[in-house]
Amino acid sequence: MAASESWTVWGLEATVTVTNAGALAAAAAIVRRTLAGIDDACSRFRDDSELALLGPRLAAGIQVSPLLALLVEGALDAARWTDGDVDPTLGRDLEALGYDRDIVSVRLFPSRGAGDGAFLVP
Repeated sequence: MAASESWTVWGLEATVTVTNAGALAAAAAIVRRTLAGIDDACSRFRDDSELALLGPRLAAGIQVSPLLALLVEGALDAARWTDGDVDPTLGRDLEALGYDRDIVSVRLFPSRGAGDGAFLVP
């Protein structure tokens, strides 16, 4: 019998669905652990993420974790595949527009933080 578990992550709803209800807890734990690893590696909203901690030294060329390397490679692939419509280098531009917090905070408090609140998400 199928079973699902949902929760909020990064301001969005995540859902894990399995065809064997007995596997739900293990499957959800794998997804939660994977998402936590991604957050640890490259969240721009956390001062303690690997990307934030290493950011000032990246231009000099430093070694990063395999996960961060994989995520950056995937982001650069997406930029190539979309002819630049997806651009992983826009972090500072987004901050300047007011998107300096997670999406939930931007929706709840659009005028708080950096920028003039002009970047609002419907």
